[in-house]
Formats: sequence, C-alpha cells, structure tokens
Amino acid sequence: MTIIYIKKRNSEFDSRINNVIENLIPGNSQMIWNNYLSASTDRTFTVDGRMVRIVVATGGGHSQIVIYN
Repeated sequence: MTIIYIKKRNSEFDSRINNVIENLIPGNSQMIWNNYLSASTDRTFTVDGRMVRIVVATGGGHSQIVIYN
C-alpha cells in the first residue's frame, strides 16, 4: 500500500504527486488526481484493478491518497 499525505499544495508539489501516481498506476494519474481535487468526503474507487481511497482533511489535518497493492 502507498499512502500519500498532503497538507500544503503548490503547482510543483502537485506535479510531483501526479508523477508518483503515474508510476504506480500508469495512464490513470489524472483521473485519480481529479477525484482527489473534487472530493468533499472520503471516497474509495477501483482503478485498473487496484483500490484507491481519497481521505479528505478534517480540522486542518492531512488529506491522503491511498493506493492499495
């Protein structure tokens, strides 16, 4: 499992996260990133046979993108 914790974002950081996601699930990073950006509540979905969970930050904490093996 890969857990990406996100607290503060900028364009360079976003690009690097997308590169990591692309390496983990090639061809699907933009769809996963768009799900992350639009999430207002936690959500779980399957991409290319792998479960992906978006955890929304609460109370100023870290949001997460979790990719299960």
